[in-house]
Amino acid sequence: MEPGSPELRIVERAAFPELAALVHDDDEPHALALVANFISFLFFFDDMVDSAESDVGTDSSLTRLIADRMMAGVRGRSVTVGAPALPLTREDRARIDALQRMLADISHRLRAYTPRIEPFIETVGEYLDGVVDEAHLRGLGIGFSTVEFYSDLRVLVSGVRPCLDLGAIVRGIEVPPALRETEAFARARRACNLNCSYVNDLFSYKKEALMGEASNVVMVLEQAGVAHNMRDTLNDACGLTSRTVLDYLAASRELDDSDAGTRGYLRLMQNWMRGNLDWCLEANHRYVEASSTSLADMQVNSLSL
Repeated sequence: MEPGSPELRIVERAAFPELAALVHDDDEPHALALVANFISFLFFFDDMVDSAESDVGTDSSLTRLIADRMMAGVRGRSVTVGAPALPLTREDRARIDALQRMLADISHRLRAYTPRIEPFIETVGEYLDGVVDEAHLRGLGIGFSTVEFYSDLRVLVSGVRPCLDLGAIVRGIEVPPALRETEAFARARRACNLNCSYVNDLFSYKKEALMGEASNVVMVLEQAGVAHNMRDTLNDACGLTSRTVLDYLAASRELDDSDAGTRGYLRLMQNWMRGNLDWCLEANHRYVEASSTSLADMQVNSLSL
């Protein structure tokens, strides 16, 4: 991101580093920079693939090729050697190469904390597989028939899981493998993930509605037709979001007597839920300026992207 470049202006406008700081409020600057870099990667990559108006977001075979290049990056390869050119514009190919190098750089810096970064690599893989599945559904024109169906995919494509595992590495937190497999830990992590996802859905609803996107819990509830008007639909979405907090608290209580590493991971999840909410309320001007649901009198060109 060169000084004065459009990409840098987007980062400054969207306040990605502020989100990192709200979550990692007591980390060292080099750890905070690493977290901010990965969050920036997620948002840039998501803006590229989460679109119903491009081949990247609707052609799952193309999305798979791009996801594979990102996995090569997270495993430490800065450039995909010998791979055929992607059927994209020169500018998009350059952006994909840059994002791949960005992931390679992040993985390299993470290994300075510990050589054992497999949990991070695995959750990045889960995220990328979810992005491909979402592109497949979008390409087929298949919507989300139930909140459960939407939520199962949302926990994969939100990017929260790799953020948690990256955060654990920079904080020196290790959760015993056996405990990671427990139902209580899985429920706590799912609740944290859905909380961040639903909060972002509430604030990004207007923007996504104007862009023709359907991957939003408010829209899923709209399509389900349970509520009679938008006010009730939003109330239902807020109720689902509050439920995730209660679910998290119930699961975390079962882990109160766990080891220090697990308690540190729980604290990180709490930081993500609160920090993400504060970011949407205070720092993310891109969402705040388009958070109203009064779409009837809204001109598309008034939306600040």
